[in-house]
Amino acid sequence: MVRLALAQRAAWLRARHVVKTFLSGSNVGVLQVGRVLKAFDGLPFHSDAAEAHEAWLPSAAELEAEGCGLRARLREVPGGESLISQLTDVLSEEMAALSSLEEEDAPSEVRLVEGTDGLQSLVWRGGGEQAREAGGDSFEVSGRRLAWLRRQHAQVVGGRSAEACADEAALIADEPLESLFRKRTFQMLARYDGMGGGSAGSGNHAAVPPEVFEVFEDWAQVPRGACIECFASPLNHRVADDTEAAVKRNPGGKKGSKKQQQLRAQSQPPSPPPASPPPAGPARFFSAFPVTDAPFGSRGSFLAEDSLSSSLLSEGGHTLLLFNPPFFARHMDQIAPRLDRFLETLTEQEDIADQSAAPPPRVTALVVVPAMGERRSYEVPHLVELMTSPFFRAQLTVRAGEHAYCHGLAHKRTHSPSTRHISGFDTSIFLFSNLSDPPARKRNFETLLKKVSAAFRSTSSAARIRISNHMF
Repeated sequence: MVRLALAQRAAWLRARHVVKTFLSGSNVGVLQVGRVLKAFDGLPFHSDAAEAHEAWLPSAAELEAEGCGLRARLREVPGGESLISQLTDVLSEEMAALSSLEEEDAPSEVRLVEGTDGLQSLVWRGGGEQAREAGGDSFEVSGRRLAWLRRQHAQVVGGRSAEACADEAALIADEPLESLFRKRTFQMLARYDGMGGGSAGSGNHAAVPPEVFEVFEDWAQVPRGACIECFASPLNHRVADDTEAAVKRNPGGKKGSKKQQQLRAQSQPPSPPPASPPPAGPARFFSAFPVTDAPFGSRGSFLAEDSLSSSLLSEGGHTLLLFNPPFFARHMDQIAPRLDRFLETLTEQEDIADQSAAPPPRVTALVVVPAMGERRSYEVPHLVELMTSPFFRAQLTVRAGEHAYCHGLAHKRTHSPSTRHISGFDTSIFLFSNLSDPPARKRNFETLLKKVSAAFRSTSSAARIRISNHMF
């Protein structure tokens, strides 16, 4: 389990290095290099491989497919087509090596080491030189996120109730369960660390702030944690700031002159109220890698055929869906068709329910995607499909620089400002529902979007604090 995870990570980073080496020898600018690497980092989200050792690395067929984003980007680079052939050979060799990898034959364990600033390190003991050759033997995660992962693992794998999982000391004391938890967490961290280019790439998925979820759930009058994330991971599912474990930067260091302290205070807008931590109950999210994510509550990939089904419906209540996809065409293009089919099915059920005493299912969805901006409609077919859906109810755009997302590396950060990232692009928020939209309800939908927009904007205040502090 652990050795395979590290070997997969090392194989991915070697393939990424091949791309970087090729680009460094090409006459392309920095922006073009960034676009190609982003397309490469997006490949794991597109993989259809089912086998554990192939679930990360793309196949030759996927690389050569016309819809491959990397292939499209490389067409803009002189000689770029030759890299596809080179990558195909490299990845074929890597997958052959992974498929022949033997399981650990010697006892090994993943130890937990207390770090600084509220961070915890999971360290593989037993790998030795082999572990370092495979790409490292330790990964960091915030204490708060680790505690949440432990609770979810205990519920999913250990069959514990949410109430029983509240006693973290008891969970840690259960040695067999804790040992398995650490190994599976290590495996999952290796996957996401490698996918992000060793924490330096563009594969880290920014998340919708928890304040947005809370506004959405309060509007629908459902319990906190009821909203289902259709694109998430165990590391960014309902990310909340780790303010409880945070310590100030430069503890014990110089505070600066009195004048500087006054200027800092004046430059910092008031912080928004702290968001609630991730709910204690079962997680409700889809993610790209069921192999590593299922032990922490993932329902699988949204791209799976049966992802949107009646199993998602809240009994007698209001089902909420939130779509914040990776900004790749394959993902964004599938949202409207899948959502339309799902809601059409519910509409048919509603017609049957009108003849019975059972209340019809209610579903409302928020879709968060980059705004059209200066692009033309043929460049953004997913936006056209969203706006022409029969279940489209309202839309609102939040301007660049006026809102923030949770950083893709928030699980490794414990200082509230550093977990937020001010968006450099306009964001469009679409609202869909199988509920009809008479004037009164339409106003209700528009009110919800205004509250969601305000929640997005409030999160940028904390991010600006970080920027203003860098001035001194």
